[in-house]
Amino acid sequence: MQKNYIIDTNVMIHDPYFLYKFEDNHITIPLICIEELDKLKSSSGYKGYHAREALRVINKFRQGNNLESGVDLPGGGKLRVELNQLDFTDLPDAIDRTKNDNKILAMVWNMSRNPQYANMRTILVSKDLAMSIKADSLGITVQDYQNDKVDIQKLYDGSGMSICHSCRSRKFIKEDWSFRIFLKRHYAIITIFFTSETMKTKIIRFWRKSKEIKWYL
Repeated sequence: MQKNYIIDTNVMIHDPYFLYKFEDNHITIPLICIEELDKLKSSSGYKGYHAREALRVINKFRQGNNLESGVDLPGGGKLRVELNQLDFTDLPDAIDRTKNDNKILAMVWNMSRNPQYANMRTILVSKDLAMSIKADSLGITVQDYQNDKVDIQKLYDGSGMSICHSCRSRKFIKEDWSFRIFLKRHYAIITIFFTSETMKTKIIRFWRKSKEIKWYL
């Protein structure tokens, strides 16, 4: 049975390529979340970068299509932007109707009870703990975003002081950085996050039996 996943903004900021991670299921993005991405796109650091990238990915599917009625996704599902379903009538009075998170909860609540979606499960996907707790208390099915998880043996985190930067003119810089390495076959994908809120990705070929990976910023 196909599922209908409602995607929270924090998932799109966490992984701007989320549209490719839900197999043949349907994906619904609340219009409120597009508004939030629009506000975040000018932010510095990875939040702004991921907001812009998420908007670019969504826009790729929009070209020549109608996101309100739904466009086909590579896995077989459909992508929709939901404009309505914001009725709070059947929800508790304690819910603040002015908060975007609660508007998204109202949308999921109403969609899960809409006959139009009776043949599929409606599931909220969020990385916000408070929102997940509220959703669960309302009887809304909620899941953490798990599609970016990898084997812990293949994921390494570290931090330190950068020594040199740029390929041709090696200039010394004093800037803290953190990195994440994802090993895939004979390649290491290294993402480096600088405190200046810039980001660099390197792809390095290596021999799997080797006990170390040598790389330079």
